[in-house]
Amino acid sequence: MRKSISQFLLALAVFLFTLHGGTLALAADFNEAADLQIGPFVPGGSYSEETTEGYLSLREGNSLSPAANGLPARNDIRFKFGVVSVNDGKFLAFATSKKSEMLQTPRHIGVGNTKDEVLAAYGEPDQLNEKFIRGLGWLPVYTYGQNTKEAGLEFYVFKLSNKVVQIRFYSQ
Repeated sequence: MRKSISQFLLALAVFLFTLHGGTLALAADFNEAADLQIGPFVPGGSYSEETTEGYLSLREGNSLSPAANGLPARNDIRFKFGVVSVNDGKFLAFATSKKSEMLQTPRHIGVGNTKDEVLAAYGEPDQLNEKFIRGLGWLPVYTYGQNTKEAGLEFYVFKLSNKVVQIRFYSQ
């Protein structure tokens, strides 16, 4: 009897947490096919300059990177609110520091969310590193993806505020 009551209370707590907009997830629940996305941008998705400019504002320039070390050649296109990497008309990577509901992951995490909100939505990261970002210094980077060398979703967190300052997906 006690066991069934505690199971019922646990189920009720999970239901109420989910009902009020919370998400329960573990890193093992990360699904590259569903979660490796920011706004409308998906690795391998078709690149459209019109759609991209609609979300990222004005184009500022681009640079070409030749194929190297088994990675495909890419065209890095800079916009006011993000950088898109493209090869053969398909998205390879996307990064943004723009706070916008239109540029969030499927689990509603984006620039401005806290580290705790990232962990609540995605669980413990598959990798936790630090990367140097000009103007911000060394930032913790929470990376999710089954094979983080080939594809992943990254959250860059500013140490002083514990808030996400950049999100990025990448793939080969």
